Amino acid sequence: MSSRIARRICNLPVSERVALSKKKLQWMVDELIRLIALHENNALIFYSPLLTDQIPESFAANAFNVVQESVHRYEIVRLCTFWDGLDLEKSNVPTVIELVDDLLVVNQVVKETKDAWGRIGTSLLNPDPDPAVQANIEAALRAHEEDCSKKQAAEAGARLRQAISAARSTIGSPKLTSVMNLRNKSLAHRLAETREEKRGTVAPMKRKPPVKTAVTQLWIC
Repeated sequence: MSSRIARRICNLPVSERVALSKKKLQWMVDELIRLIALHENNALIFYSPLLTDQIPESFAANAFNVVQESVHRYEIVRLCTFWDGLDLEKSNVPTVIELVDDLLVVNQVVKETKDAWGRIGTSLLNPDPDPAVQANIEAALRAHEEDCSKKQAAEAGARLRQAISAARSTIGSPKLTSVMNLRNKSLAHRLAETREEKRGTVAPMKRKPPVKTAVTQLWIC
């Protein structure tokens, strides 16, 4: 399926690939902001005694344990949505990378960045009364804006290429394979054996154990 989708992407006009990438990235940024907040909360709920130390011993400890484990699992599930398989209907890293990993697309992004910075414009609040001096000032400003737009465009191209390289490294990493395998086998689905496991041995995902306190260890009587 992924090869068929990759061919579809190759057949898309450059402008459509750029526009689709921007649309998907906006969703990903919005979702990432929520995920960062969830991660920071999980650091307190799951890996820190800060919250549990404020709770007295309770016969509802089992309920707290369920909530604690659930929000931790939910973070893993939501994180994995960023790395799901290539699919034009999805907003994830592999799909966006496939859309932008093309010289024509990268050049289009560079051009759009240069044009955007070139349209900012700079004006003087107090023009010089001498027309010749004013003309020189405006010429210098235009030259500065042109130089700035070129630098921003070059930086955008370099950062995009770096992001593509880093994303492809992550997509092929054993760590991501382990996390995705856990999600597919035990969290989002309940599988006896995943596709990855059928292809070979998959290392288990490692995680730091939660902080144990009187609240989290107390059982209902």
